[in-house]
Amino acid sequence: MTVQQVIGLALRLVALYLASSALGSVANGLSMMDDPRGDSAVYFIAAVMKLLLAAYLWFFPMSVAHRLLPKTSGTEKIITNSNQIAVAGVALLGLYEAVQGVLLVFQDVVSALSTSSTSVGSIYERMSADGGGAVFYMDCLQLLIGMVLLLNARKVARFMTMR
Repeated sequence: MTVQQVIGLALRLVALYLASSALGSVANGLSMMDDPRGDSAVYFIAAVMKLLLAAYLWFFPMSVAHRLLPKTSGTEKIITNSNQIAVAGVALLGLYEAVQGVLLVFQDVVSALSTSSTSVGSIYERMSADGGGAVFYMDCLQLLIGMVLLLNARKVARFMTMR
């Protein structure tokens, strides 16, 4: 595996991260829709831009890698097993996303319990009253994506490194 191929693999990991972080932008946009002071369109535009960049990095990682580093001959190999690097990278990305998701879900629950302590009803009703129901679901989705990446790192890495 050449240096450019390592960078191309890392760019695919960045693409996965950008796609999952677009969920946060969508969640912020959904929570700002009811707020007359907030402009939710900015968050949706940011999510679309993140998804477009993620798609470009996913489908054309080597074109970016060759622009970052000059093209070398195929004889200089630095790493022989790209699948192991991809498994480690996907597992680290999954761990990051899962931890981030747990923290955000915990923050949503604590926020709903503390700010709406006088209202009666389930925790979902409290979150919905504050406009946080969509954010809670997006944070749960981020946690789920992190767990899927973490638990299926080998399958995702195999998909990333297939030619």
